[in-house]
Amino acid sequence: MGAGSHRLSRLPLWVNHWLGYRAETPPPSSNLVLCIWAFIGAFASLALLQGIFGLQYFADRNVPSIIASYGGSTVLVYGVIDSPFAQPRPVICGHFIAAVSGIIVTKVFLASGSESFNEYMWLAGALSCAIAIVAMQLTNTRHPPAGSTALLAAVNADVRDLGWYYLGIIMLSSVLVVAVAVITNNIQRNYPTFWFYYTDKMGTPLEMPEPEMMDHMGRDRRYSTYPIVRPSQRDRRVSTFNALGTVRMPPAVVVTDSSKMEFPSTDIEKQLPLAPAYF
Repeated sequence: MGAGSHRLSRLPLWVNHWLGYRAETPPPSSNLVLCIWAFIGAFASLALLQGIFGLQYFADRNVPSIIASYGGSTVLVYGVIDSPFAQPRPVICGHFIAAVSGIIVTKVFLASGSESFNEYMWLAGALSCAIAIVAMQLTNTRHPPAGSTALLAAVNADVRDLGWYYLGIIMLSSVLVVAVAVITNNIQRNYPTFWFYYTDKMGTPLEMPEPEMMDHMGRDRRYSTYPIVRPSQRDRRVSTFNALGTVRMPPAVVVTDSSKMEFPSTDIEKQLPLAPAYF
């Protein structure tokens, strides 16, 4: 997508940079950079959440210092930032939908009395999580850690006592996690991949990929680029594959010069759709 064809390109550079917009696709970060910023982002966000919910205002309302499901969210938002499940819309809406599901199911079961609820708490927890998964699937806002958000509303006494106030805690937590990510993930990396809709470069909405379509880094296999392999590395790989009796090499981007790259032509490349873009 050209720089002038995206709505974020109309904003000043010092604004759209922190919203994840790049005129050109940035080079991939090293594993060391990923680890450093994942540590900083996760530490900062979890410390911020516990600091805020440790204030007297929240303590007077018996709010837990942190909702445990956000530990899982930090793994995605700071460690696997390219994953569709780590983007702002799934994070915020996924937790919100899960919290609503958990609260409603819990209140329905509580209407039958506390003694009866204790007997069927296992059913309330299972229903809360299952309904949340279906709701996230239907709204295209899947965020795996949100399953715990729904479950806690039923099985955790401290969270259960919050009632509808739990919804406000979840929304505040989600917004803070995304706010920290927008800062820490855009210093040497690029976040988010999209804000509202998962689209191709022409702006056509796409369905978020199923788990089996994700690679080990949480990226959509349909749009993953081939790894960059220098000739010396490729020669070693060819020798290894030949020794194993395999003569066909997977396609790769061969770097023959630091200033020039060759892209081997393969049939599969012609079939790949356009890569996702911000929207």
